Amino acid sequence: MGREAEALVSIDLPALDDGKLDEEIRRREAAVRKWEGIYKNEFIPLAHGVRLFGQFYNDAVAPEDPFEFTRLLSGTGMLSLERNALLNALAQRLRTDLSLAERVGREGKGDAEFESRVERLFREYGDFFGSAGSEAGRRGVLSLLLEMSRRAPGGSGGSAAEIAALRDRFLSRFDGEARDFAAELLGLARDCYRLRDDDNIFLGRLQGALARAVEEQGRRASGSRRQGAGRIGRGIAIETLNDPSAPAGGGVPPVMESASFLQKDRQLVGHPAGPGFARGPARVVRETADLFAMRAGEILVCDAVDPNMTFAIPLAGAVVERRGGMLIHGAIIAREYGLPCVTGIPDAVHRIHTGDILSVDGYLGIVTRSEG
Repeated sequence: MGREAEALVSIDLPALDDGKLDEEIRRREAAVRKWEGIYKNEFIPLAHGVRLFGQFYNDAVAPEDPFEFTRLLSGTGMLSLERNALLNALAQRLRTDLSLAERVGREGKGDAEFESRVERLFREYGDFFGSAGSEAGRRGVLSLLLEMSRRAPGGSGGSAAEIAALRDRFLSRFDGEARDFAAELLGLARDCYRLRDDDNIFLGRLQGALARAVEEQGRRASGSRRQGAGRIGRGIAIETLNDPSAPAGGGVPPVMESASFLQKDRQLVGHPAGPGFARGPARVVRETADLFAMRAGEILVCDAVDPNMTFAIPLAGAVVERRGGMLIHGAIIAREYGLPCVTGIPDAVHRIHTGDILSVDGYLGIVTRSEG
């Protein structure tokens, strides 16, 4: 999947004539359809491997904290975290060099070293900031970096020492061949945990390659109604692949159109997906661009955290999602940063509004809201 995405990205789209560009779009559409099918049939079941290991671990160790096994599976070098490490390094430069931060805020650019690192960030991960590194995307990321620079770096799902201690504790429950079997299961579970998250990044790159080709065709159409100019270039949304019940768009569900619906809910119950407590104002996110307005400590509320969104997770005080489960992308990343997370809140982006004050209990899966 990664190699195919790289091959598509290497093609100089502006150099193609109209006929070749049409062919290229059809080729990319076929590639996205193929990999979306593989993603759905072969990658999503990796979550079941993690779930089975969790059952095995809890039976063997009987930990007080049912989330303990996820800390043992953390620290696997996920691509989302590698991208966020680049962002954190840039934010650290702004944090320690106030004159640079002032210049970036005033002029929208920094010194040569800073600009080189920003260029690398967009070269490797531009698809995840909207329009593959457009000027609007760049301004949004710089705003986000300035906000990140005002907040101390967050924690992580587990230090190397903690992971090693948990591994030793787990394996100490077994002897001989049973110990070898348990070690093999642990290795398999860590692979499943990493790959179940990385697959989102790779699929997003393929979908981004298709989007860029469609955007190029749209630029050439110059407002005409030429065939193909109106294609949607992102393929099937990743959250829809993960959860077929996910709505296709961001419209208000019919039941929500009634003024008597539970718009004044105080307590919303979902699934505990990341331990901890947090309180703060809600930031409801329906598309990537909404993330650039996020402020440190706000509670990220969304339908589903996809790869386009995880670059803002270090700013969040907690994560609340409509989709359920402790092994979806958002929950995995939230735990890597030690953030409380509640999933499975029905119609979360409609029942909660930006500015509402939320109390998030990641142990019990309860979100309490009051109007901001």
